[in-house]
Amino acid sequence: MKIKALVIAPYPGLVELTTSLKDELQDFDVDIIQSDLSEVLPILEQIEKGDYDLLISRGGTAQLLRDHSSLPVVEIQVSGYDILRMLVLVKDYKVNMEVIGFKNIIDGFVSVSNIMNIDIPVTVIAHEDEVNGILERAKDSGVKLVLGDTVTTRKAAEYGIQGVLITSGKESVLEAFEQAKHIFRVMKPYNTIKETYENLINDLDIGVCVLNGSGALQFANEAFRKILKPPIELKDRTLFDSFPFLKYAIETMAYGTVFDHRVSLMDPGKTFVLEGRKIDYKHNKDHYYLKISENQTTDHEVAVIYHDESTNHYYPLLVLGKDVNDQAVNPESDLFEFPLALYGEKGSGKRYFGEAIRRRYFDKMIELTIARTSDYSVEAIGNILENSAEDTLVYIGGASHGSLSFQKALCKMLPTLRAKVIFAFDDSLEALFNSGLLEQSFYERMNSNKIFIPSLRTRFHDLESMVRSLIIYYNERLGKQIVGIRPEVLAALQNHDWSKNLIELQETIKQFIIYTTGEYITEEVLPLLNEVNLDTHRLASKSSRALINLNQTLEEIERDVIMAVLEEEQMNQSRAARRLGINRTTLWRKIKQSEGMTDRSDAGQDE
Repeated sequence: MKIKALVIAPYPGLVELTTSLKDELQDFDVDIIQSDLSEVLPILEQIEKGDYDLLISRGGTAQLLRDHSSLPVVEIQVSGYDILRMLVLVKDYKVNMEVIGFKNIIDGFVSVSNIMNIDIPVTVIAHEDEVNGILERAKDSGVKLVLGDTVTTRKAAEYGIQGVLITSGKESVLEAFEQAKHIFRVMKPYNTIKETYENLINDLDIGVCVLNGSGALQFANEAFRKILKPPIELKDRTLFDSFPFLKYAIETMAYGTVFDHRVSLMDPGKTFVLEGRKIDYKHNKDHYYLKISENQTTDHEVAVIYHDESTNHYYPLLVLGKDVNDQAVNPESDLFEFPLALYGEKGSGKRYFGEAIRRRYFDKMIELTIARTSDYSVEAIGNILENSAEDTLVYIGGASHGSLSFQKALCKMLPTLRAKVIFAFDDSLEALFNSGLLEQSFYERMNSNKIFIPSLRTRFHDLESMVRSLIIYYNERLGKQIVGIRPEVLAALQNHDWSKNLIELQETIKQFIIYTTGEYITEEVLPLLNEVNLDTHRLASKSSRALINLNQTLEEIERDVIMAVLEEEQMNQSRAARRLGINRTTLWRKIKQSEGMTDRSDAGQDE
């Protein structure tokens, strides 16, 4: 197999020379284009799609390609022969001359001219933007002839200076191809390993990616692209543009926090879980590894969610808090001291209250949900708290699940933090303390500044406003135009026990809207009221099963069940096979069988 090489020639003569050498380059399949420093970047993306093994160029163009291309770049050097030919050409010129160019072109020229005792002033340029200023200075000092690379000699004419291009001869071009052959042989086994690993990683159900500190995606497998759906086709965008919470997560990883099964990073919408850490590459330490899974794990000790304006859901009409005197507290106008304790039943709206405070005073919010603590998670929590900035509100739920020693250490840490902290509890602080779940100093600190969040059962006078707020929200997101709710449905809602409070109300109204076909939510949806169990995956399955015709043969029902599960798993056969309790090979065989059934059915209809 021939080595596929693209030669990017900065000047026409190099195109002609390389073309004339093709017969001597039997190991190569060579394409040649002419493009210099200013022209190469716009076409680089197209070049990298050309399935080339490597690029060959020279001078500043080669240097630019190394900085921006993922392909290996071989540089055509200026050989001793090239320099001698050039010196012989200009040594008898009776005019002021100067060598101006990129370092990789003129270094050898300077060395040879010194050996031959030919004194020519030299100026090294580092960037194309410097050329005009240097040429203007050269003109003012009386220089009439400039020796250099493509950029300097082309622009020299604009200043009335003759430019002499330091060209590369046949020997230099052939040497570059020999170097390219050696690089390809060295790279080949590594490319094979790389391709093998990429194929293996692409077969994983769990998404993985590598990104740099600016959010630019360096690598992503197929599962990652399918789950996250990043706009990676746009070269001028990063993951941070579409997923701002990842920026804060990367900042956290930069100072040492590792997200894994113990301390999990969750999407603000809670649709997937991420694990990640900083990668200590030898030559580039600004890279981060992320693993993403749609399966919600319950094994984590601490779940971390980064909220910002683009990701938070906020329902003002659902927010209510009361102080120790049972007086209503307005989170958007009242002043608060921190740390602040919020307590009330699970799902009563503590996080919405915290989010209202965040919107009033802070740029972002970090939510930490503690299930239990170990040395590892305690260290991670401390790291996050200590490195959170002044513009951050940290919302901590489940502190009573942590050890008493953790609570005591946390209490001592609070005065030193730059960020402000809210603690949320599902029971009253007195009950938790009396049960031995709160450390005394921590309890005393929390109990001195607390707000009670009442349950939904005590807020029936607000229920209609809450429902209308949720209808507005879900209309926009589900593409519905529902304008209201019938009185008999509202009465049923007011008589419901709402054991899960606002969480259950949100999911109930969402399901009502999904199943409503008219302009009003009517009694037809009431059977759903007692079926909503906050398991949206089960509800989706129920919806799919309702579409299966049970008046079919067993084989046809099996086909419909398989297709329903595949649709719910976004056609991922591995996940579908696990749910169906069969292996992937069996699932594949059954899919093929069902395709045959469909073909026979279609043929029957044609007859």
